[in-house]
Amino acid sequence: MSGSAEILQEYLVSVGFQADAVSSRKFEESLTGVTKKVVSTGFKVAAVVAGVEAATAAFAYNMRKVYFAAELSGTTVKNLQSLEFAGKQIGISAEQMGSAVHSMATALRLNPGKMALLDSLTGLREEGKDTTQQLLDLVKATEKFPEYIGAQYAAQFGIDSDTYHQMRDHLGELIAKQKEMLDIYRQMGVDPDKAKKTTLEYATAMDELKMRTEVLAQALLIRFEPAFKSSTNLVKESLDYWTAWANGTQKVTDTLQQLPLVGKVFQTTDDAKGANFIAKGKWWDASFVMPAGDYLSALKMKAEGKSDAEIAKHFRSMAQHPQASSWDKLRQTEERGGAPTPEVMAAQAARAKKEAYLHSLEAVYGLPHGLLDTTWARESQRGKLLNSPAGAQGPFQFMPSTSKEYGLKDPYSFHDSAFAAARKYRHLLGMYGGDVSKAAAAYNWGEGNLNKDIRLHGDNWLAYAPHETQGYVDYFRRHLGTSGAGGAGVQLAQHTEIKVMTTGSPTEVGRAVAGQQNRVNGDLVRNLKGHLS
Repeated sequence: MSGSAEILQEYLVSVGFQADAVSSRKFEESLTGVTKKVVSTGFKVAAVVAGVEAATAAFAYNMRKVYFAAELSGTTVKNLQSLEFAGKQIGISAEQMGSAVHSMATALRLNPGKMALLDSLTGLREEGKDTTQQLLDLVKATEKFPEYIGAQYAAQFGIDSDTYHQMRDHLGELIAKQKEMLDIYRQMGVDPDKAKKTTLEYATAMDELKMRTEVLAQALLIRFEPAFKSSTNLVKESLDYWTAWANGTQKVTDTLQQLPLVGKVFQTTDDAKGANFIAKGKWWDASFVMPAGDYLSALKMKAEGKSDAEIAKHFRSMAQHPQASSWDKLRQTEERGGAPTPEVMAAQAARAKKEAYLHSLEAVYGLPHGLLDTTWARESQRGKLLNSPAGAQGPFQFMPSTSKEYGLKDPYSFHDSAFAAARKYRHLLGMYGGDVSKAAAAYNWGEGNLNKDIRLHGDNWLAYAPHETQGYVDYFRRHLGTSGAGGAGVQLAQHTEIKVMTTGSPTEVGRAVAGQQNRVNGDLVRNLKGHLS
């Protein structure tokens, strides 16, 4: 029972409520569900709050710019934003309108004679007015002049001809839109100028927080500079050792032995010490003394429910019958002059046997030489990756539906899945006229997808295939030496010698030869383990 459920239940009992076991359980389940919903809602609310805070910070930074722009332009934020809004409705950007207001204010502030000029043009006393109103008064007063003269007057106040032209041609609409925006501010009871102090303080606090973060980063950099320098030196030394190996001046084992830190991976570790740590529950300490592979095996045993004592006993037993470490195997290989170990030789023999079987299938089904081996290598790295995230299985990565289509009961069987792959490729090559590229693409992407692609894009189909399929086809072209069509495959070429041990009639000789040829053909079929269909 959750903590909140216990508290609430105790309270209800204390005030006189009674409940049997069934009711109690229902009560707990209901309250647990409500608790989960409350927690989930809490997380959502926290996310919304974080978003609002980020938006508030962005708004504060933007408003700080507007406050100072309005201050420099001799106007208020409300009037400046209202005029910028109105300007956008007649084709003047907010930046252009803000620049016009600022230029007007600068001209009047730096040249007192301009105020007298403005008074004479408008016939009004302009001193003390808001700059946005002075700008509108100027445009209205110069409407009586031809535009080229009005533009020259406007230029006296720093207003460019394009902005003046738009304001002059749409003055009535401009004034109406400004009034509309001012009415919105009034109706909503918003006065951004009154929030100036709070907004500036918030923006300043955010700046200080950012600066503190940057100073902290600098302090950390200074604090850990010796460690960074040490790491850089380790990398440099490692590169020097590998360069010496590449130049042939020392063996790879010598290089690994001298490498800082990295060399320890190849050196002897101790399962017995690791087992002692595990027995005491000190798994972290065990990770430093055990071989990486053994430590991972220990973790797996732990996940399977084995006790620390059982795991420790297992690895103490391993320590009593040690195997050659990675370091020892590498040293032994070098001492043999690079000759493969018996294990490697056995693996090579097994692979050669499988490749021979694949070539036999290619010959019988008329497939290009090496097609099945290339597929085996590409699909599962020759049996190393037998399950894909998409659900494909086995050495030739058959999806369950495709396995069923080709009667493949065990997709993990090398012989059975290779036989199914050969039959599938015979079908695909027949469908695409012997075009190996299209057959490979269909094997990877599916026939339906490829056929649709070909219908839409013709000979340029590969350019529109998925990136994975493009890489798949390129791999086959590089390994099979084909660029597309052709590649009809290697036909079965069989050389048979039959010794005729009879002196009978030609008919008897012919029958004997035919019998021996049938025997040879039967042997060929049997060697394919009865998979021919």
